[in-house]
Amino acid sequence: MAASCPLVWAWFVSETTLMSAPFNKVMVVSPAMMRLVGLFVPSARASVEMMYEFTDPFVVDSSKFEKAFAMKPTSLNEAIRKTVEWYKSKSNKK
Repeated sequence: MAASCPLVWAWFVSETTLMSAPFNKVMVVSPAMMRLVGLFVPSARASVEMMYEFTDPFVVDSSKFEKAFAMKPTSLNEAIRKTVEWYKSKSNKK
């Protein structure tokens, strides 16, 4: 995608929220808040070092996979829709 990573992340959160509403509420937590929570929750402390995945740009290139396996990647919209449907189906069985 040509957009900068924060814009892509904002789009992803927006799409996921729209597709799952009113099922789930999505909240964004800052690295500073995660560090604070990490004082009490070890898993939150560990996740702070992984937050770069959501703030720094990175490129995913599927061209080698597509060529090797003659497959095309699923669009983000379709992947989000199917994931939300799966999640809802699992949650309704409780």
